[in-house]
Amino acid sequence: MKEEAKQKIIDSLKRAKERGELTAQEIHGVTREAVMGAAQSLKAGAEHQREITHEVVTSAVQALQEVGACTRENISAALHGAVDGVKKVELQAVETSRNGVDQAKAMLREKEAKLAESLREALEGGREAAGNFTGEVKAHVETAV
Repeated sequence: MKEEAKQKIIDSLKRAKERGELTAQEIHGVTREAVMGAAQSLKAGAEHQREITHEVVTSAVQALQEVGACTRENISAALHGAVDGVKKVELQAVETSRNGVDQAKAMLREKEAKLAESLREALEGGREAAGNFTGEVKAHVETAV
């Protein structure tokens, strides 16, 4: 995670404290947005979520210590915000994958329908070919079809 992202967390929490708006909800929102931003900018997978969460929570707790607001409730809000950020990013990835699967299924159905139609046409061509013959040969072609 970039230093500027860490600094943004610290600055956001300090500004909230200065405005008298440093609530658990605010802390939660700051850490959630930080995780989401870091995960999306890094296009991070699950293997990076641990590192991102570690750095976000560490930065948030350091900022809380600096402003004298390092309480159990605030630390919990920071952690829950980070986890909610991971959850939101991963749910978006799941939804994107689900849409891709749905599109692939639709394409597969189209290809299967085209295959079935091509096979019907091929068999019809074979049936028509039987008309070019008589007797036993015609019967063999029709049996084969």
